[in-house]
Amino acid sequence: MRTHSRLLGSTRAGSALVLSLMAVLVVSILAAGFLQLATSIGRRIHSSSDTLHAFQIAEAGLAEAYTGMGAAHTGNVGTPDVPAFFGGGLFWTEVTQAVGGMAEIRCTAMYGTGRATLGLVCEPVEIGVGGLGFFTKDDLKVNPDVRLDSYDSQQGSYTSQINSSLNNQGIIGSNGNVTLSSGNLIFGDVVHGPTSKASIPAGATVTGDVTPRPELEVLPPVDVPNIALGPPKNYTSATPLVIAPGDAGYKSLSIGKNTKAVLKGPLNLVVGDLKLASGGNLEFNTADGPVHVFVTNSVDLATGSLVSTSTNVTSDSLVMVSAPMGKTVKFGSKAQFYGFIYAPDAEVHIASTYEIYGGVSVKRLNLSAQGKMHYDLALGPTLESQLPVLQAWRVVDMPAPLAANRMDPFRVLGLDPSALPSPAAAHEDQVLDIRYRDENGTLLTYLGLESAFDWSLVTEVIYGARDGLAFLLPDDYYQQPVVANDPLVDMVNSSLTSKQLRDFLLAAPNVSAEALIAACERNPPMNSSDLASVLQNKAPLAHDVLLSAIGSDSLTSSALTNVLKAASPLAPDLMAAVLQRQPALSASDLTNLLKLQ
Repeated sequence: MRTHSRLLGSTRAGSALVLSLMAVLVVSILAAGFLQLATSIGRRIHSSSDTLHAFQIAEAGLAEAYTGMGAAHTGNVGTPDVPAFFGGGLFWTEVTQAVGGMAEIRCTAMYGTGRATLGLVCEPVEIGVGGLGFFTKDDLKVNPDVRLDSYDSQQGSYTSQINSSLNNQGIIGSNGNVTLSSGNLIFGDVVHGPTSKASIPAGATVTGDVTPRPELEVLPPVDVPNIALGPPKNYTSATPLVIAPGDAGYKSLSIGKNTKAVLKGPLNLVVGDLKLASGGNLEFNTADGPVHVFVTNSVDLATGSLVSTSTNVTSDSLVMVSAPMGKTVKFGSKAQFYGFIYAPDAEVHIASTYEIYGGVSVKRLNLSAQGKMHYDLALGPTLESQLPVLQAWRVVDMPAPLAANRMDPFRVLGLDPSALPSPAAAHEDQVLDIRYRDENGTLLTYLGLESAFDWSLVTEVIYGARDGLAFLLPDDYYQQPVVANDPLVDMVNSSLTSKQLRDFLLAAPNVSAEALIAACERNPPMNSSDLASVLQNKAPLAHDVLLSAIGSDSLTSSALTNVLKAASPLAPDLMAAVLQRQPALSASDLTNLLKLQ
């Protein structure tokens, strides 16, 4: 009986233990489930937070590229191999051409497990013809004693701005050569064609920069309104002729002696030929709206006639000439003309009495000696308006390999975040042309790749341009006249490395003898093989270039011999220079060269 009681007690104890173990197991399973659920929720929250963070970094990247384009950057910030580090993550932007001349900026951002790619479509800012100042498609020769300066009609009258910074931002240029004459006063910049020259003689003054434009400017054809043309009108009455607001057209319009014609805006006037006789008077009345005159054949405003504008708003008085190629357009009147003259295919003659406040863009310009033109800065884009025009933005699918791999982005790409550039330092490298003051107040200049420039040296920027496009115009800066015979000479003397300079000169379509001579005499010198490849690529070489090559310390004996072989037989003075060269050519190189003479 006692034994039975012990067995019964043991059975009860074992059952309780089993139940306890089962309870512990159930609790453990529930705890593991809750832990897994909590972990999953935490991961989702963390992933959502990372994705939001990546999205915000992508937005910041778009903003960096977008505003960079307004400061003459390309919009490319960082690369997939070397992205920009920002906010604990990374991003890079790429700019591609979209439909209709638009540009799409696409930014890819990564943060933790978060990934995001955003696209922004914008319209890049282009300087219109109104922002070219006084411009010709062909070579421009300025006659003596001409004054060209600037003012801003939105800031007041021209006379109130004389000798101010606004009076010193004029622009004169062409797609070809620009030749100034003695007595010229150019208060602003001279901008010549990409591969052309500017000649500034003694006695001419240029207060701004003399630079090449980055590319040829294209003057679009005149878009003449479709207005029916009435019969020719030859008006000689003493009663003024008033052409009412609206649209009007004449096959020709001739205003006789001692006769006045009033063009009352808003008006679109289309004429085949416009003629104003000596003693005649033509008024642009823009008090109620603009007056746009379209001429399809010829303009002849005779000496002794008078042209006037009723307001000083230059954009309200436009003369658009779609004359045939080679047609001559004559502005011989006495005038203070507040407006803009546009003749993309005509040769335009402007008398010294026809004083222009505004701008001129023509094929060829002949401005008489002692002429005056005052560029209205209100016609061109201001620095504040140079931001691209935002059209739309969207979320873009991220490249599949990056989207699939949700590990830390720096591990995915094998990058050290401490070695990555900041967004401001990650913009695509460009040729920087800058004039600045350092901490000592010294005025310095730099022309070369921006990556090689130390911005920490700058306390004040006077002028800045990237790839020839200005991002900061001169304010109140004056300098002595500059003679710029060849922009490539400045590039040769810049801080480019030998290899960079070699690639630049090889890619340039036209390299002058002056630039090649500068390359031969460069300090620090170019690498021998780099210089030799440039000289051989630009053959045949001018006599002075060969003489500089012979005297260059850059070229080794064999490199110089290869250059001279291509130019053989050599002139006697060149051969004499070879024989006197120090260090001398090697015996074998000299023997091989002599065989070709």
